[in-house]
Amino acid sequence: METWIWHGLRLQLPADWELLEFSKNPRQGRLLFADADDIRLEASWQEAAGEPGWRRLLSDYRHMLEEAGWDTAKPRRHGPWHLLPTEGGDRIAWRAFRHFPGSRRLLELVVRPPPEQTLDAVTSLLDGCDWPQPPEDSLHWRAFGIEVRFSSHHRLKDCDIKPAHVKLEFEHERHRLVCERRGLADLWLRGDLEEWIESKLPEGTRVLKREARFDEAGPGFDFNGVHHRGRGMLGWLRRRPFTGRLWRCSRCGRILRWLAYPLDADNEEETPLVLGVACTDPEGLN
Repeated sequence: METWIWHGLRLQLPADWELLEFSKNPRQGRLLFADADDIRLEASWQEAAGEPGWRRLLSDYRHMLEEAGWDTAKPRRHGPWHLLPTEGGDRIAWRAFRHFPGSRRLLELVVRPPPEQTLDAVTSLLDGCDWPQPPEDSLHWRAFGIEVRFSSHHRLKDCDIKPAHVKLEFEHERHRLVCERRGLADLWLRGDLEEWIESKLPEGTRVLKREARFDEAGPGFDFNGVHHRGRGMLGWLRRRPFTGRLWRCSRCGRILRWLAYPLDADNEEETPLVLGVACTDPEGLN
């Protein structure tokens, strides 16, 4: 099983389920997971201060599904979850609803288990789902093989997913944090790891200091420098400091890098607090 954490929503899912669609909006959005054969899970949420009227919600939902050609059974409970079994043609889907008071979210899960799996597999997935109240001083994300902990009040600005390359970009009103993970390093990495520190950094970026580090995460470097936003005197006046870390995962061989910097020159002495960035993949080929 693999843990995903997205906007605070925690899911325990089979390792071969991949995230195909996602939302950057923490107040309303959805996630879509699939395996090699079919869509397996759709998670949809919206902000809700209190619990809805469950009887009315489930009744209206059953009516909508039946009009769309789905057969529905009587709703049932599994702990805090409201379950609605549905069947359409040869497709079986379990629709589950729950309100999380800590995060003030109403969550709907549509689970389409493989034919050989029973209701126990569905309830096990529900038991592994949570959306707790976020801590006041930190945020926690875990997705696409990257786990990130950093100071609060950041939001997901961009998520770029390509073969062998993942980039997550978080932004605060005054700070930005960019996390990357690159695979297949043996095919493209030329020279040693230190030479790659400045690779693909934004134009105008200068690394001023680097220091080798060796720990259980893997060999790498801590570095810092400045980024000039423009040319000449104007660029110098708009310079921003940044800090970063680059390392090669000792377990899977992938290369990870994070950069943290303020968004404006007036804030140049302050950079976001990065509590931790890690590779979550088990041992294996990169």
